[in-house]
Amino acid sequence: MIAHSRRFTPRYRRAHELLEAGTIGAPVLVRENERRARTSEAIVQPGWRPDPDKHSTWYAQAEYSVGTIFHIGVHEMDLFRWFAGAEATSVYMETKITGEDQEVPDTVVIQVGFANDVVGVCEIYNNAPPGYPNHHEFEVFGTEGMLRSRDLDSVSLTSFDSDGAHFPTAAESLLLVRDAYVLEQRLFFESILDDAPVPLDPREGRAALELALAAVESAATGQRVLLPAARQTVARA
Repeated sequence: MIAHSRRFTPRYRRAHELLEAGTIGAPVLVRENERRARTSEAIVQPGWRPDPDKHSTWYAQAEYSVGTIFHIGVHEMDLFRWFAGAEATSVYMETKITGEDQEVPDTVVIQVGFANDVVGVCEIYNNAPPGYPNHHEFEVFGTEGMLRSRDLDSVSLTSFDSDGAHFPTAAESLLLVRDAYVLEQRLFFESILDDAPVPLDPREGRAALELALAAVESAATGQRVLLPAARQTVARA
């Protein structure tokens, strides 16, 4: 099973249920933004560090990574496909390196077109100032309404003092909730015990990866890339 955890997060599951029920009509625009703070120099970043002389982890090093499009963006590609309800036909991506120890893009803006004319737009910024809270904002605009879910709207208590505002971060109680991983694993185990299909078809993971790879090609060439891959070959011929 491909474990795209966004599909098992309660907020996204509920939004998808409402979309499927026709609450907002047909989808028109799907938008996902993610912003995360850079790690303070006083703190060693978590993750595999193949080069001990570098402060950065593997996903900031060009020898091992192409940047945030694979670290985070592939999840957004999966979300887009899920909510658009159609296959992607094109993708365009702009990238930027903003961190001093970054060798690969930590900032991306992606636009995806789908066969049913839905548009997906994603912005990911991985180098916000230290102390900035993990922030995720998801919106689906439909012909009859819209759905929105963002981290700060989900905070039930905020306290203020001389150091500013204090509230739970996404890592603990909002997007990255443990319930998502518990549900993901429970459904996987049940599929084994019941000899039933897994809750997320591996072909969905392949399609999200294809979209992310096409985005990398778009950033490298500065051109919109057509999908699927077979159509790219025809377009270049």
